[in-house]
Amino acid sequence: MAHLAATTRRPRDLDEHELRQLLKSSKRPSGTTIEDLRRDYEKVIIDGVPIIRPRKPRTMDDFWIVMGWYKHDNGERKLTHAEWDSRPKARSDAIRFLFLQVLRIDPKDATQDHFINNRLEGMLNEYYNGSPYKAVSSAFPELNIRPWEMLVTPAHYFENATNRINATRDLLEEKLRIKPRDITWDHFINNRLRALMTYYNNSPYAAVSEAYPELKIRPWEMKHTPNHTYESKDTRIEATRWLVERTVKDPRKLKRSHFKRHRLDGMLYHYYNSSPYQAVQEAYPELNIRPWEMNRVQPGFFNNSDNVIEAVWWIADRIGKAPVKITRDEMATRMKESGLGGLYDMYGKSHYRLLLAAGLITEDEEKEMRKTAAEIAQAKVATTKAERALRKAA
Repeated sequence: MAHLAATTRRPRDLDEHELRQLLKSSKRPSGTTIEDLRRDYEKVIIDGVPIIRPRKPRTMDDFWIVMGWYKHDNGERKLTHAEWDSRPKARSDAIRFLFLQVLRIDPKDATQDHFINNRLEGMLNEYYNGSPYKAVSSAFPELNIRPWEMLVTPAHYFENATNRINATRDLLEEKLRIKPRDITWDHFINNRLRALMTYYNNSPYAAVSEAYPELKIRPWEMKHTPNHTYESKDTRIEATRWLVERTVKDPRKLKRSHFKRHRLDGMLYHYYNSSPYQAVQEAYPELNIRPWEMNRVQPGFFNNSDNVIEAVWWIADRIGKAPVKITRDEMATRMKESGLGGLYDMYGKSHYRLLLAAGLITEDEEKEMRKTAAEIAQAKVATTKAERALRKAA
């Protein structure tokens, strides 16, 4: 009996139900989507039996056939010259066919090799100046592709300042929607802006400074401060003075928390041993600020006798009296006002001990001061008793 050739109906796309049934198959790789299946599978009817099968891989030959750009020569079918000039739309159609049907990749990933390997090199060079970006942006206007979104940014593109600024602003405002100060090198690299970073010597700060000059962003305001920023003494001074103006106004009130809150804790740690005082001392040498004038001195500061001596001499100078004339109340008041209450407590709240430790009085002078103070106290007691007696008698 003669074999009957199978009769096949023209393939068609799978409907939604068929796609979902296919997606449930245990043979499908994880991550497969309905759109993947719609692209990769078709349905045909062979001898009345419906069959779902993988689509036959397509090549640019299929496009040439549709366009009729083949000729028969002695029984052999040969490719003819593409009529790009007479059929301009064919250029866009060819590019769309290449990426949607043949390569099945994102047009943003286009390279020259994709065109060369699929017999579209001549068209690319003649009509798009050899630029994959110009080709795909022309063929896919609905995607609104930016040059920097391509796998390879067009050569010399970032030599133009406007292009650099547009790329940085687009990344921050459209894609990431973050503040300029929060952008990092990874943000640029992960969004195909390595070429832009190369132009800026891998500095996000340089990029945002050019794109947002009106913000007057300082290097230390960035999430990651540029390398070597604080090697310059002038920069460190500028940073500390900027911090004071932004926060406490008075350098003496500056604390570690201020540095941390404004992204200057790295500078404080590496260049000032985490000491706000050292930073202030370098930034404001004209103020001649002493450590105890700050919010707090470093732990153990007054375990050093030289520091004790300096502090007591400084207090005595501000009281403006001969050391032997300084009273307990005067010393206590001035020390507490000057941030030296802790030192005063360390010496048992005794101004005698402090003056003696600082070498401002001798032991004999200390005895004389105590004797005088006792006499004054006794005189006050006597006066008080007399006043009470008078009031009682009255």
